[in-house]
Amino acid sequence: MREKKDTEVNATLKAIVHGMTGLMLAGSLLVLGIIATIVTAVAGDGRAEIPGVFEAWMEQYQGSPSLSFIPHPTGMAVVIGVFTLGYVAVAYGIGGAIARRRLER
Repeated sequence: MREKKDTEVNATLKAIVHGMTGLMLAGSLLVLGIIATIVTAVAGDGRAEIPGVFEAWMEQYQGSPSLSFIPHPTGMAVVIGVFTLGYVAVAYGIGGAIARRRLER
């Protein structure tokens, strides 16, 4: 009986850890994407965007170059959610395959 309870706790802990890892990874990649978009807009002196997530462009404001941007929070949330769910699914798939191999040995 105790062995089953330990397995349930381990499964719950794994789900939480994979979820948090996916969330952090997704957030980090989103920030890197936004930085790359800003750099592209500044270097190209034009417009760059991640469709539905972030837009940045250069324009003149009172005679000097200015960076303007529009963040789309809904798009950012969707990207983070989809990436996190994908990470958890892949992590469980790989983890399950490894666990099955260990049981076969």
